[in-house]
Amino acid sequence: MDLSVLIATADRPGLLERTLGSIAEAHLPSELRRVVVVENGHSRGAPDVCSRFTHRLPIECHHVEQRGKGAATQFGLETIGSGLTVFFDDDVRIAPEVLTAYVHAAEMHGPNCFYGGPVSIDYEEAPPDWLLDFLPYSARGWSWDVTDWRWFLGFNWAAFAEPVLRLGGARADLGPGAQERYIDSPTGMETEMQRRMASAGMERRYVPEARVWHWVPKGRCSFEWTLQRAHRNGISEGMHAGPGLVRWFGVPRWAIRALGIASARWLGSALRPGSRPIDRFRRRCELARLSGYVRGARRVSQV
Repeated sequence: MDLSVLIATADRPGLLERTLGSIAEAHLPSELRRVVVVENGHSRGAPDVCSRFTHRLPIECHHVEQRGKGAATQFGLETIGSGLTVFFDDDVRIAPEVLTAYVHAAEMHGPNCFYGGPVSIDYEEAPPDWLLDFLPYSARGWSWDVTDWRWFLGFNWAAFAEPVLRLGGARADLGPGAQERYIDSPTGMETEMQRRMASAGMERRYVPEARVWHWVPKGRCSFEWTLQRAHRNGISEGMHAGPGLVRWFGVPRWAIRALGIASARWLGSALRPGSRPIDRFRRRCELARLSGYVRGARRVSQV
């Protein structure tokens, strides 16, 4: 069984070097054939970073002009073509046993499964405790046994390339960089891939030994970023709004009503004397998510 590592990167050579360094220091199984790095958009130093690891890793660096993690991931999958593929981001460090754990799990359960491991966080500056409940798992950590979320985070999972490609691969219209403005780029590219695999009968397999640490700068666990993330989550949900819903101007009618109610609730909490800041923030997050949902639903209807 061949093993490949796929990393999509953009504009972060320093973090990429940190990630590759942690891979180089890990236990490298004999099955490892390729570490494929795909830089998307403008070239910002990924080839130079990769060149520093050629004596330690079977590394290759590619570049795609199209912006977006989805486009880079799809290019990488087509380049790899076959075998077990582990998906990392350019801002993780891995436990030494991650790759061997994925190989062992794949040998046990085979290509009709996809795999994922737990995530811990490296904070540049930890957010306040009350904000953690509003943050996505990518910014507060995840493991199978402590949450009810049953999809693997996009920077720590694995699958065989053949079924992933057969089922359509990665969508270029989802994920970071899919739109010119970050706030307009819908989330959930990897989750959407995994949902397709599950719908096709593939099983999820949790690999507890395959832990990574995700770097979260203070700007990506702030109040403003949390609201942006809620908006981006809403865009993704709106783009997947089911057929058959009664729509106004391309938007499900329930979403228009819900957006109006959320706007009134947020305004009421903002004007009400004595309302708690956490309640006002919760209203703002819901308003951001619903406004994103409307944007996402309209985006699909205009295609």
